[in-house]
Amino acid sequence: MKNRIVFLFLMFLSGCSTTDKNALTIDGSSPHATNQSLAAMQNALSTSERQEFILAILAINLSDVSGYEFLEEISKGNKNINFSRLGPKIDGLNYQQIMVLAEKSPTKVSWE
Repeated sequence: MKNRIVFLFLMFLSGCSTTDKNALTIDGSSPHATNQSLAAMQNALSTSERQEFILAILAINLSDVSGYEFLEEISKGNKNINFSRLGPKIDGLNYQQIMVLAEKSPTKVSWE
């Protein structure tokens, strides 16, 4: 009986810890806040959703960057997402809104 109570308690706690991906929004007020928000959102996603989300973030991040600017950043060793550029673009958006914005982006990114 005690094992059942412990099991039910653990099930209750695990249910409380799950977060709806569309309930989370991005705080783009600073590069650090953007990074933290994106990490929290990624943790709420399944593996396949996370992969699509990463591609969407890359497409949005690169949507207004010229090829010259992109190559210049890479030549400087910056291979990371530019959170100061990305934050204002996705501030206040949830998962679904980010995916829609990425679809509208002229930049297409894929795993291939």
